[in-house]
Amino acid sequence: MTGESCETCRFFMPNEQSNGEAVGDCRCHPPTTFMVVMPMVGSTITRAGKPQMTNVNMKFPAAWPFVQGKHWCGEFQHPIEKIAQRALPSKRALPSLVDAAQDGPGHELE
Repeated sequence: MTGESCETCRFFMPNEQSNGEAVGDCRCHPPTTFMVVMPMVGSTITRAGKPQMTNVNMKFPAAWPFVQGKHWCGEFQHPIEKIAQRALPSKRALPSLVDAAQDGPGHELE
């Protein structure tokens, strides 16, 4: 996949391939905590009046959003390697940088 999608984003952590399509977690923000309520045998949960819960197993796991590689959002960032390549000066610019450093006061190179 090319372009600005989850699969090409620096925050995408692939998990597996599903029918040839990349799927994984979005690690742009911290994981989100959510509540899972699992009634056990003999549990009582009433909605009328005041709720009562007995024999209920409650868990509070945290997870990153699960996304497909073709998805996208407004938080897209290119992978670090691509950003670093853009930030590095080209090979043609290096000699002029060295000359400037040698010519400037107190910037002599050995």
